[in-house]
Amino acid sequence: MSNQIFNQAFNQGIGAYVNCLNNLRIQDLHNAMKIIEDEARRVILNKDNASKILNYTRDNIEDVILKKRGGDYGGHGFIAEFAEAGIVNARRAIEGLNPIVEVLNDNGPADLLIGRNTIQMKFYGNLRDELAQSFHYSSKMKMMFPKDHVQVFEKIMAGAKEVELNGKRLSIKQITDIRQMINDITESKGLTSYKYWMKSSALDYKDAQKNSIHSLIDSEEKNIRKTVRLKQQELNKKRLVTQKHALPNLKEANKVARNAAFLQGGLALMSTVYGKYIEGKSIFEFEQSDWLDCGLNSLKGVASGAISGYSIYGLTNILGISAPNASALVMATYGMIDVVLRFRSSEITQDELMNLLTLNVIDASFATIGACIGQIMIPIPVLGSVVGSISTSIIWEIGKGILNEREQRIIQDYRENLNSYIKTLDENYLVIYNEIIEKYKKLGEIQAYSFDLSINTKLRFEYSIEMAESLEIEDNKILHDLSEIDSYFLS
Repeated sequence: MSNQIFNQAFNQGIGAYVNCLNNLRIQDLHNAMKIIEDEARRVILNKDNASKILNYTRDNIEDVILKKRGGDYGGHGFIAEFAEAGIVNARRAIEGLNPIVEVLNDNGPADLLIGRNTIQMKFYGNLRDELAQSFHYSSKMKMMFPKDHVQVFEKIMAGAKEVELNGKRLSIKQITDIRQMINDITESKGLTSYKYWMKSSALDYKDAQKNSIHSLIDSEEKNIRKTVRLKQQELNKKRLVTQKHALPNLKEANKVARNAAFLQGGLALMSTVYGKYIEGKSIFEFEQSDWLDCGLNSLKGVASGAISGYSIYGLTNILGISAPNASALVMATYGMIDVVLRFRSSEITQDELMNLLTLNVIDASFATIGACIGQIMIPIPVLGSVVGSISTSIIWEIGKGILNEREQRIIQDYRENLNSYIKTLDENYLVIYNEIIEKYKKLGEIQAYSFDLSINTKLRFEYSIEMAESLEIEDNKILHDLSEIDSYFLS
């Protein structure tokens, strides 16, 4: 009996350990998913901010075109200023960064303010004329030219002898003149490199024209949507990886089984040594047979612990049974096997078989049975009937794969006798009995809720849906099955 109590406590301990691991894994999943969903919300927020910036840019450019600012030949300069600020700031916004480019728009010497740097933009069709404007500004003023023009300047300053612009090859004289002009500008500003004063725009020269600027902004909006889609796809991958990491796994099952094996093996060894001590034999007096007993009991403990660990972990995480009920199932199954083997070896009688099976189920599932009957004052005749009914049904469910035909017949006879006895109960007692059994059924029936492996998950869904409906949650907001859960988290 003490061994049975120990095994029960041990399996309950494993169940608590598995339950703790499951809760930690669920908590980690919750925290990780919260981070991902926060990031998903930021992506949408950044997209909205980027779109607002581009819309504002479009409005300003429309105003420039309608008012014909800059006349027939200088309008592209104003367009370039607003487009530069809008595109750069929108690209930063989609990454969650603050705007950095400000259009001064005050007819002062600087066109833009980028961080702390004042910027003068020059968008000329002629490269030499464009560069020549730099002589008019101090070394503190940065000069910004079209991106495609700066690329030409950089190639020339790198020593390239063949340079093209818009598909046209520059002459040797043009290359030489441009290189000399850049060097002269650098010297006039008292600087050592053109890179200190020359900046590249985000726009090519052709982009800043009134007949092409809207296409450029449309293209930027398309790029933003593409960036958002890529970010959302990446987040979906993160969700899948996070969910995968939160799933039960063999590594964790091995950990549970290993710890359970070491613990029960160690306890079995200590128990054997202590038992021999009680018998009056010191550990220093152990003979070969004594050590053999210690080793065999330890091995049994290791095997039993490992099996219990794997069983409880598997029942809990693969079949959806709660950890306490999984522990009860393992304990009840172990106990039933032991009792049945004793019966088959004629160690116990038929009556003892039923008594021990009933006690085993009550012992393993006491908490669950207590949930049905614990708060009701039950007359003794009714108590026996309730315990007998519930215990027998559990024995029947667990024993399907264990009991032979003869043993099943014994249980069936017992059930029939019990039903006959229940019919003889006093009318008032019968009301109490039916009330308790109804409570038992309301819990989903112990064997159906805890031991019927095929429907456990389904029942949990049904109970959660019933609870949601009782809270008046709209049906379209309720997750009814695993496919809807997957769709919700992966959408």
